Amino acid sequence: MGNTISIWDAIREMREITGMGKTFSMTFMSYDRGRQKSSGVVTIARARLRNATPKEQNQNAHHMLNFLDVDRNQPKQMYLITMMELNEKKIIVL
Repeated sequence: MGNTISIWDAIREMREITGMGKTFSMTFMSYDRGRQKSSGVVTIARARLRNATPKEQNQNAHHMLNFLDVDRNQPKQMYLITMMELNEKKIIVL
């Protein structure tokens, strides 16, 4: 498989990295569900995980990943299924 990682191992790795106070890089496909469109591939050079949104506040919370773009100091979120790479490892969905 080479330089690949499963989505679940990627999430585990992001939690570990964030827990150590470090950052990770990731690439994903943007998607705005309300507008039903994407603005393309997004790469975040330095990110850390944030707490998950409660499902009472977002019906899609279990599909989302909340993170902080450290370079811009901006809280962001993305759909898990759109993740393409973590620290230059390709994401595979099993």
